[in-house]
Amino acid sequence: MAQRTAIMCHELAHILLGHTPIGANSDPDALAALLAPDVDPNVARRFLARYRYADDVEVEAEALGTQLATMLARRSERCAVGHDAISDRLR
Repeated sequence: MAQRTAIMCHELAHILLGHTPIGANSDPDALAALLAPDVDPNVARRFLARYRYADDVEVEAEALGTQLATMLARRSERCAVGHDAISDRLR
């Protein structure tokens, strides 16, 4: 559950920050050539795949997503239903 919440908060952060997605049809070779024109395309592709997280957009989304997930966790702790006769019966 926590991992799913973290992923959802990360993706929500992309939306809140106004990040535009790279199209599903984007060409990784073109991206590699644009970012590293003097590097062998195979090497550039491997590097991009390994270090995608270091991309500024991903770092921003991860930071905000973590803040959102932390806020949700704190609120759920405060709003936790206690054990009383009515709550126990409803469960």
